[in-house]
Amino acid sequence: MNKSIAPYVREASIPVRTAWYTARRRLLDYLIMYVQEGEMIAHVEGRGYRFGAGDFCLIQPGELHTLEGPSHTITPYVHLDVFHNPERERSFVVRSGRVDVSGLGNLIQPRLDQAAGVSVPTEFVPPHPAQFRDTMLKAIGIWQRRDFLGQLEAQYLATGLVLSMLRGYSHGSS
Repeated sequence: MNKSIAPYVREASIPVRTAWYTARRRLLDYLIMYVQEGEMIAHVEGRGYRFGAGDFCLIQPGELHTLEGPSHTITPYVHLDVFHNPERERSFVVRSGRVDVSGLGNLIQPRLDQAAGVSVPTEFVPPHPAQFRDTMLKAIGIWQRRDFLGQLEAQYLATGLVLSMLRGYSHGSS
């Protein structure tokens, strides 16, 4: 599958929460999360993961998952498309509890292993974690300004995040 890589940040935030939980859902886009403080538990396609401060989580499109913060957490996140889709303006962030995305096949992003031949695990470690974290936090802050130049810069920074993940997990000449 030959898809154009053109990251597009759909939503980004730095939530500070007490105990929280998201019901089962499947996403149309990618979700990158960073655990800045606290602990997060993810169940992805039947497998459990525990994330502590400094850890990164990737939920890929279509993966059935739940997320939970059992106590106080700060978990910055970015919802983004990685591949260009001419219908991206119609797409949206799937909210908690929505599992059936079968009627939205034209909006769902392809998985990295299918489209780019790169397998990035749910619990991933970027080649340069501090740089990845800083770029992610900067992208979130700039995206939240919601102005034209901020949106453009957030997309640019998101491209760097995707490039880092792909470089970190590609084997050979992907």
